[in-house]
Amino acid sequence: MIGRIRWRVALTCFVGLCVVLGSGCGSGGDLPKTVKVTGMITIDGKPVPVGVITFFPEPDVEPNLNAVGHIQPDGSYSLMTFQNAHGVVPGRFKVSIQAWQREPTMEQEGVPLIPEKYFTIDSSGLNAEVSPDQSSQTFDFKLSS
Repeated sequence: MIGRIRWRVALTCFVGLCVVLGSGCGSGGDLPKTVKVTGMITIDGKPVPVGVITFFPEPDVEPNLNAVGHIQPDGSYSLMTFQNAHGVVPGRFKVSIQAWQREPTMEQEGVPLIPEKYFTIDSSGLNAEVSPDQSSQTFDFKLSS
């Protein structure tokens, strides 16, 4: 059980690190073109009220250009790749969604709001393709328990 908790804490820290590293990239030079990406996340037809969604680039996108968004109480999200600049670099992405009723700590196990299979790109089965021909796109993710 302690090993599972440490793994979850490490995964949460990794997602946070991806946000920090992605935020620092390109701050001061020309940034790649981005497309505004928004959407809704539901589980069994009801909004997921809290969590983090991450788009991880597949090989056709520059590495380290993860896009991250916080899930709002109504289930909506908006992705950001660079600090103070909303949007996603066009390309194909694998998607992970993490949503906790209570975040895991070293002392207690977390309570997931969605099945843990959605927490990693290896098991989520979620994908998105952001087109360079549009200024904005919507990706709704309808999860099931």
